Amino acid sequence: MEYRPRSRRVGQWHAACWFLVAGCLYQEPFHYAEENQPPEPVSLSPGNQEVVLLETEVTFLLYAQDPEGDAIVFNWFVDGSGSDGTAQPVPTGAEDQGLYGSQYTLQPDPRYDNHTLYCDIWDYESTHRSVSWDLEVP
Repeated sequence: MEYRPRSRRVGQWHAACWFLVAGCLYQEPFHYAEENQPPEPVSLSPGNQEVVLLETEVTFLLYAQDPEGDAIVFNWFVDGSGSDGTAQPVPTGAEDQGLYGSQYTLQPDPRYDNHTLYCDIWDYESTHRSVSWDLEVP
């Protein structure tokens, strides 16, 4: 039987009990299986800048790794602007270990001024993290 405690940790109960006249002689302990963790950003470019100036074409690069080795999907978008950027996968050579890359290229456009570029990093267990860059067009 599966047990789902409020902490969202998933546990599997192994009910093994040898009965004697007076009760249970041995009971196997309760085992927890850890909850699936979201992918973690490993490196990003541009780095930890507060604001990215879109004076010329800018390519954003993001590498992420899933702790369980699940495949990753990158979802890029600019809030409220209807962005026209181009997303492409970036081979890492370590996909079998859960390391994936993606790049997104934006052209300077006044629509992006004072907006934020987001990249949601999803694994196939529907857990995700977000990375963001604030944009400014001079």
